[in-house]
Amino acid sequence: MSQIKNYQTSKLYQFTAIDTFSRLRILEGCLEQSTYTAWLFLVQVLSFYKAHGIEVKMVQTDNGPIFTNRFLTTNNDKLTLFEQELKKRHIRYKTIKTYTPKHNGKVERSHREDQRRLYSEMIRLDQLLTDIGSFKQRLKAHQKRSNSRGMRPLSYLSPLEFLQIYFWLHGR
Repeated sequence: MSQIKNYQTSKLYQFTAIDTFSRLRILEGCLEQSTYTAWLFLVQVLSFYKAHGIEVKMVQTDNGPIFTNRFLTTNNDKLTLFEQELKKRHIRYKTIKTYTPKHNGKVERSHREDQRRLYSEMIRLDQLLTDIGSFKQRLKAHQKRSNSRGMRPLSYLSPLEFLQIYFWLHGR
């Protein structure tokens, strides 16, 4: 008789934010996609970038209901928690044109890299995710590696090196 492994399955979601100037990324994993988790991620992003000397002046997202009610038939005039936080902090908010993920190119490209460098590698090594804690831990390690890896648009500097040089040159 063969033994069947009993895996408890649940969906895990990844949030990604990228500073367009330095390409510094922040990744977070969660168990659900909701306006609440989007709001929590936004607060985390703003704190992370502030700690790295970056002032967030504008945020761009897709048109998902976790970010905006704009395309819902009801409550489309009521702001989501995500939008309320941006308004409270006087941060400009922009959504991409509907059905055009190419307008969110940096995030789409980073997701392809995540697939290639993180998820495909986990599958190849048979390192399945067992819980949200291990997912978050792997994302943080991957974030650290990706923020330390040289990039062609930054003259082969990593985002962290690029910021360090930028702030040194500008007296910050």
